[in-house]
Amino acid sequence: MTILEYLLSSIIVTITPLIFIKIVLNPQVRKSKKKIFVAFMVSLMSIILIYRYTHGIYRSILASITSIIMINNSFKIELNKTIILMVLYMLFLTIPDFLFLYILVVFFKIPRDYCYNVLSGSMISNIVICTLMILLTIVIKRILNKLMKAEFKYNVKIIIFSILTLTSVLVFFYDIIANFRIGSRITFYVIAMFTFILALVIVIFEENKSLKLKTEYEKLLDFMQIYEEEIEKERIIKHEYKNQLITIKSKIIDNDNENKIIDYINNVIEDESSFAQEEYVKFQYLPPNGLKALLYFKVASAKAKNINVSVNISSSVKDSFLTELTTKDFKDLGILLGVFIDNAIEASINSDKKLLGLEIYEENNKIIIIISNSYTGQINTNKIGKEHFSTKGKGRGYGLLLVKKILKHNNRFECEKEITSSLYIQNIIIKNSEE
Repeated sequence: MTILEYLLSSIIVTITPLIFIKIVLNPQVRKSKKKIFVAFMVSLMSIILIYRYTHGIYRSILASITSIIMINNSFKIELNKTIILMVLYMLFLTIPDFLFLYILVVFFKIPRDYCYNVLSGSMISNIVICTLMILLTIVIKRILNKLMKAEFKYNVKIIIFSILTLTSVLVFFYDIIANFRIGSRITFYVIAMFTFILALVIVIFEENKSLKLKTEYEKLLDFMQIYEEEIEKERIIKHEYKNQLITIKSKIIDNDNENKIIDYINNVIEDESSFAQEEYVKFQYLPPNGLKALLYFKVASAKAKNINVSVNISSSVKDSFLTELTTKDFKDLGILLGVFIDNAIEASINSDKKLLGLEIYEENNKIIIIISNSYTGQINTNKIGKEHFSTKGKGRGYGLLLVKKILKHNNRFECEKEITSSLYIQNIIIKNSEE
């Protein structure tokens, strides 16, 4: 190949992983354009040298490492997730690569040696294979997106298994290319390659489930710890009340001066520490069906992040139809509250005032839940709830998409939003099922 062909071919090979990442995750681009440009140029020069002086499995491994460095410097993605993405990219790249070789040898009767020694790595070959790879990525985008959108970091176990899987598949793949013969051996290799890829996908899904469950248990333990601390505070407060009542009783029995007794009572009433848990007491009006624990945990989490929380729950809620929610309705309500409160917490953290409000009351045989929070910047209300959009940035709108689906399939809930210059207000309206 000429120098120009090497350059164009290397540009294609360098850009394709970036397109793959953009299609699958649509991540945020790093702010430093200079850093991105330098990373791209270094990767481009590296790819040119790799394709010029290496072949086979060594070429693929070195190209993968180069792409990982470039992607990590171009997008806001964790290194662990970048490694997994590039492993998946290289694994799926073997599909169009093998398909292209198969078509040339079987249908166009081009000699295998010519394909391996001349066409492999050429500009025409890279254009065709990379184009097929992009089309394949678009087809399997949803699967890959579901596989990679987990919030937690991938552990060492998945990374090691991914690298071993990639190495095994590449060994089979290059052995097929070097000894291309239609028959049982190639069939075995193809089946083995797909088995390795499928096994990796299953392992990632299962590990994701395991880590999610572990995260949920950790959150539950955190909640239990917070709950126990609050219970202990309540116990101390009740003990102090008991002591104060005993003191007042003693003063009365001893015929103490009436004015002194009144002054002592006034001091007790004005003691701010005695009412430090007043907002938590208001949760008593919520039914004991899990809603109380959910909101208590969310409020406690917000206060732990130094957010100024205001809670106002009307006593009218106590005997309302909230106690009659079905399992499905409660599950949907839990998701609505979880998404809206989590969004409110994150938005308020980034604002100057750090305000979060929660209000629940009954009106016209409906339960109204109002979640308000301070925010910073501007909010485009036309895009809220659309795919990959949220007030927290690109690629973070999955919760609001889930809310949209719940509202579409459960007529018992309605949601309304209101935006002022300083507050984002989200209303959840729960209708009585008897209506």
